[in-house]
Order: sequence, then structure tokens, then C-alpha cells
Amino acid sequence: MPHKHVDGYPSVTEIINVLDKPGLCMWYGKLGTAECNKIKNESAKFGTNVHSLIEAFLTGQPGGVLPVDEMPTTEEMACFTSFQQWYSTSGLSPICMEPEDAVKSKLGFQGTWDFIGRKDGTILVADWKTSNQLYDTVGLQLAAYAQLYGESQGWDSERIWRTIPNGLAVRIDKKTAKVYTKWYEGLKFYFDVFQALLLPFQFVHHTGAWEKPDKED
Repeated sequence: MPHKHVDGYPSVTEIINVLDKPGLCMWYGKLGTAECNKIKNESAKFGTNVHSLIEAFLTGQPGGVLPVDEMPTTEEMACFTSFQQWYSTSGLSPICMEPEDAVKSKLGFQGTWDFIGRKDGTILVADWKTSNQLYDTVGLQLAAYAQLYGESQGWDSERIWRTIPNGLAVRIDKKTAKVYTKWYEGLKFYFDVFQALLLPFQFVHHTGAWEKPDKED
């Protein structure tokens, strides 16, 4: 879904993007900025539309929540149908879907989760992906969403990680519409890494303690 922002708070994705991505640089170098940006925009629109269909399905909204003048493409519907089939046997039950507004953390970041639910009696955080593959940084993302949800419930750190120990990423392949899943266990350790990224993010973007850098003489 499109990012929802609280002014002055960086998003989970923006903070994670402080990490170096050599593969992304090589991709831009190979195809060129214009072509890569075009592909990214098309992929973002595809992902947004599939997310909208999934959200409508999980919240019981008939007909989806896409703009009325935009029908889902055949590929988007194929991904959505595969998700429906997977979800029906997943054993998941929803607790809280994507919040209407971005949730901000006392630690200085914001974000919106896709899904907080239960499986086998344990609470988990899940994220729906239409990317080509899943990266380890997805674990950082899931951990940050678990922190945001826990704070919204008034939980302290110990309770958050005791209650939401693991996260689940569900990837729907755009070409084949096949569903792949990956568990990220021990979200507390992923969150330790995410939290450590806050300082370099502030350094790079001149925010927080670095908001007023020393001026040259």
C-alpha cells in the first residue's frame, strides 16, 4: 500500500535503506536510471493493487478497494487468487489489519504493518510481498512493525518480543503467481539491528542529534 507519513518521522523503509545495496547500484548501472525508475514505478503500482485486493478480502470488503475506474489486471488477479487459496489453508486468523494512519514509535520512526494475526495460538506479524525475492532485511521490517504494534498496545519491550517472537513474509511471484513463505524467527534480534540503523540514518540525513551540523569557518 502507499506509504502513510507522520511529519518528522522517517519510515521503516527509509531507515532500512541506509544499508548499502551494491546489487541495486549494479542494476541501475546496467539498465540506466530512467529504465530502472520506470520498472520500480510499475512494480510499486502492481504491489499496491495486489495489496488492495488482499486487504479487501481480509476485511470483508466486496469488490476490492481499487479506484473505481481501474480494473485489476489479469496478472494482479492471478496473484490475488493464489493468495486467497494459500490463506484458506494457512491457519492464520487476523487481529489487526493495516492501520488507516501511520503509527509512530517513541524511538523516532513510523510505519504501517500489513497484518497482525495468530497462528497456533501465537501472535505474529506478516507482510505481503510481490517482489522478485525476499531479503534478510525483511526481518528488520517485520521487527519494526512488531515494535510499532506493541507500542500501540502499551506493551513494554519484554512483552513485545515475548508476545510476537516471529514474523512471516508471504511473497507472491508476479510472473507465476505462486506463493512463497519465509519465517523470520527471533524478531528481537532483528530489531536490535534495525534500532542500530537509526543513528547512521540520522547522520546521513542530518536529523536527530545531527540536525544542526557544525558550519565550516
